[in-house]
Amino acid sequence: MLKELGGCLRMFLCLMKHRIMEIPPTTIKKIFSNAGSSKKDDMYTAFETRHHMPDLFPLLNLTKTKYKHTPHPVEDIVDAFAITLTTLHLFERS
Repeated sequence: MLKELGGCLRMFLCLMKHRIMEIPPTTIKKIFSNAGSSKKDDMYTAFETRHHMPDLFPLLNLTKTKYKHTPHPVEDIVDAFAITLTTLHLFERS
């Protein structure tokens, strides 16, 4: 059911005459971290270093482990930030 939410939102935005831009994940990764094949850990590293954002682990009271991938709350924040920056970047160019 949730898979249809994106389609409903797109249809609603089209009916309201809003511009829609579909951005492939590889484009977001390429613009955000300079590599279209970036993994979640690479995206987090770009978030901290390239974009000068704070370490989210202490802010969210999470523990960083060497062998575990980035936890979901952190992934979600980094993904949202990456999508926002990519969208702004692409709109500036158009």
